[in-house]
Amino acid sequence: MQYQDSRHDNDRAIHELRDDVDTLYKTVYQGNGEPALTTQVSKLEHRINTLESKLDANFKSIDTEISLKFKNVTDVVNEKFNYISYQIAQEFEKKRSESSGVWGFRSSLTTATIAGICSILAIIISEFVKRM
Repeated sequence: MQYQDSRHDNDRAIHELRDDVDTLYKTVYQGNGEPALTTQVSKLEHRINTLESKLDANFKSIDTEISLKFKNVTDVVNEKFNYISYQIAQEFEKKRSESSGVWGFRSSLTTATIAGICSILAIIISEFVKRM
């Protein structure tokens, strides 16, 4: 008797287990008022892949835009430095020409003064030699 009760309990447990497996199968593959879990997972994977593609496209776009901005900034900075170098060179050239002009004037003034003094000395010496 105990054997039959045990067998009956086992049969009932197996039957309940089959019902649970059938219910689980129906829930997983056929759904329970919602689409089946495999369908839901498939839809979620598709949404994730779409979102990932959009993010990749956005990151590439942002990377391109940043690269262009850095190139523009670099070009502007180089242009400014070149202009500053040009201005410095012009200023040095201006100072050089001013100083050479000043020294040219000083040289010509000194030469004229020495020539004048020599002329006066030559006249004095010639008059002195004539009187002797």
